[in-house]
Amino acid sequence: MKKLIFRLFSVLAIIIVLGLLILKLSSGASDCAKGGLEIALSEFFSGTATIDELTEFDTIPNVIFGMKNLDVSEIHDSENITIEKLRLSVGFLDLFVLKNYQFVDFQLENLQSSEYSVVINRAGLSKDEEKQTGHFTFDGHYETQKISGKIDIGIKSDFQTKYFLNDQNSMTLNIGSTKVTGNYFVDKERNAQINHIKFSGFGKECQLPPEKTLPRTAFIKDVFSYIAKAQDFANLERLCNTLNQ
Repeated sequence: MKKLIFRLFSVLAIIIVLGLLILKLSSGASDCAKGGLEIALSEFFSGTATIDELTEFDTIPNVIFGMKNLDVSEIHDSENITIEKLRLSVGFLDLFVLKNYQFVDFQLENLQSSEYSVVINRAGLSKDEEKQTGHFTFDGHYETQKISGKIDIGIKSDFQTKYFLNDQNSMTLNIGSTKVTGNYFVDKERNAQINHIKFSGFGKECQLPPEKTLPRTAFIKDVFSYIAKAQDFANLERLCNTLNQ
């Protein structure tokens, strides 16, 4: 599920806006714009996307879209995704000229997927005014376990605040009574990776070697669900030993 959120965060705006420009859509939350977004989202997810309501759409100076009740069905003929609310804003120049992956805003509410047992209640960008740092945060639940997470990211402010990934980004993930910390980064091939991973739970902790790096997809598939079902520290220790092999 986390993979889906970050795909939206880093890629979705480019695909959608290109589709909108090809269709020569003008600014405004119109039926034409909504249809263009549905076409672009369908192609991006390899499924069928429908939007109940397009609440916001603009292109200059920021590419902005907001929507309610996004439903994407038959993704690769099987998975379905629903998102109750979604808003994304990125500078036009940042998107098309500089291509620097800097975002003005990203907010999401109630994301569910038929392929996973995870529900993301809220996810979005925020900033710490005192420390002048940015955060990507989310919360929700996995089956009966509460989950929450935070990635510390960079910000810069000129006439508006922009958020971006640093070369190294501190990450914290809470799954039930277990806490996972690590470093989130994107390699030269634009693949998301995690290292410096430590598991804390049941009054104890285990840590992988700093150089041990897991692709984000492997972390979600092999680590996330295992931790959510851990009954004691022996389960976490077994996970550490397995990942160290």
